[in-house]
Formats: sequence, C-alpha cells, structure tokens
Amino acid sequence: YTITARLDPASRTLTGEALLTWRNTAAIPATSLRFHLYFNAWRNTRSTWMREAALAGHTDLAARPQEDWGWIDVTSLKLVGTSGAPVDVTSSLRFIAPDDGNLDDRTVAEVPLSAAVAPGETVNVQIAWSSRVPRTFARTGAIGNYYFLGHWFPKIGVFEDAGWNSHQFHFATEFFSDFGIYDVRLTVPAGWVVGATGAERGRRDEGDRTTTHHYYAEDVHDFAWTTSPDYVERTERFGHEGLPPVAMRLLLQPEHVRQAERHFIATRAALRYYGEWFGPYPYANLTIVDPAWQSGADGMEYPMLFTAGARSLAPRRVAEPEDVTVHEIGHQFWYGVIAT
Repeated sequence: YTITARLDPASRTLTGEALLTWRNTAAIPATSLRFHLYFNAWRNTRSTWMREAALAGHTDLAARPQEDWGWIDVTSLKLVGTSGAPVDVTSSLRFIAPDDGNLDDRTVAEVPLSAAVAPGETVNVQIAWSSRVPRTFARTGAIGNYYFLGHWFPKIGVFEDAGWNSHQFHFATEFFSDFGIYDVRLTVPAGWVVGATGAERGRRDEGDRTTTHHYYAEDVHDFAWTTSPDYVERTERFGHEGLPPVAMRLLLQPEHVRQAERHFIATRAALRYYGEWFGPYPYANLTIVDPAWQSGADGMEYPMLFTAGARSLAPRRVAEPEDVTVHEIGHQFWYGVIAT
C-alpha cells in the first residue's frame, strides 16, 4: 500500500488515496476483489456489528448521539495497467454480506474484474475514500483531540485456494489480512504528534498549518496510527545480549508523565523474555501509546504499535500499566508475527 491521508479534526473527517499493488498468491484466478470497510460498522444501527452488539446486551450503543457515529465511503476505484488510462470501476462496486446476508451491512465491498488475476499475477488499484472518525465504539475513534485510528482504510481481503476470506465486521471478531509493505504519508495539524506502525522516514511542513508525517513498514499485516497535540514523547532503546536492538517510543498523556519508566521497564522485560523463549522481536521499532482517559482505546494491538492501560493513579502495588503492556507485547508475537 502507498497511502496519503489527511485528518481534519474540525470536522473529524479523514480523506485518503491509496495505490494498492496486490498479488494473487492462491492457486485459482481471482475474478473479483473484496475490500473491508470497517468504519461502516458504526454507520447506523442496522450494521451487523451493531445488531450483534445489541444481542450481546450493549443496547446503550444505539443511543449514541449523531456526532458519535462514523463511516467510510469509497469515492473512486480504478484499475491501473502498465499502459493506457486507468479503468474506472467505481460504479461496479457493491456491498456484500457473505456471513449473514444483512443487506444493510456495508463492511465488505466487492468489485468484479473484467479480466481475472491469474495465480502469481498482480493488479494495481487506485482507491480514494472519505470517512468520518467515530467516537470510539470499539477501540478505534476519537475523543477531543485524541485520535486512535485502526482499520481506517479500505483494506483488501485475503484470497485463498478456496476463494475470498473476507468476513464482515462482527461484534466478537478478529482481523485477518496478508503481510505486505506500507508506505504511508499522514497529514495532521502542525504541532500534533503522530505515532504509527513502522518507522518515521520524514516530516514536511505543508505551509498551511499542517505537517505530513511519512511512515514505512515491511512484513506487517496492518497499519494503525494515532495523533494528538497533547502527547508527551519519550524514547529509549532496548538492548539485550543475543537479541536485536529495538527503538522504543512512548507517547504519554501529560498527566501520566511520571509513569514513563514503568512503561519502559515492562516493555524491556517483555521483549527480553518473549525474545528468549520464542524468538526475537523482528522489527526495529515499537511504539507504546498511553491512551486518553475515556477514549475506549485501551489494550489494543497492531503491528509495531499498541495501546497500554491508562490510569491516573498507579501506585506501585498495582501492576498497571505493566500488565497491559506485557500482554500487548505478547500480541506483537501472536497476532503480529504469527498472525491471526
């Protein structure tokens, strides 16, 4: 994925463009492409996610005010060949519900292909979209000037020998996707701190009170990011005999600055012992995010980035934020490396 995205906090909107180069690794030809549009789970109360939440007893979610809801709309979808103009297939994009037949669910979209992608072949897809970031329903979203953005872009499903493995967004769910390369540029208001999957390769002042942050990651199966003007940044380095070094970056809420060393101690311990027991952490960077109070973003894992647990009062006898930190680093291995 080569992605450019711009966040407008005033309207809580996110617009983006991506060039996806997708290779068919299955043994059968692909006659269509399927994409996850996860933000549509919170478009209205009729989505499969919201219906299942109600069945699980979370009826309060449906009473959220209108400004809390979010969505994602694909505005353009084009197939790009080696010669000639891109082929616009936006009008053929349709929503499907392969799991439950819910005609109101918009979390999976499919576009048919006039020419199949044979095993081993690649296809290039230009995608443009606009979305509204929700007030957090399930770990991704915004509160005030705190944004935590997971499953935020149109993400292609996994094509296997049996066909597409691309489930709808369910209330009790995990996420499955292919490993790949992410080259991402994120534009946010100037002065806002950004943390993301991968390593930062540069920043550029756009001259309109915004800054573009460039992140790059290889061999990851997802890309998540966060931004806020309130983050306090701390950096340290993990090093242990027999294990590769890791640059640790901690993004703290201002009221939790005194907890910085506790986050780093827990991170070092987890990287050491998971590394000794099961194999070294394979990436050079790891970002630890201290989520905002009431953000609903605590304890969530993504490749090379995770959220710990936020506590204003953290006495030494209480193992927080340590327990959440160690748990989420475990997911860097089982989810991040081994995959879901």
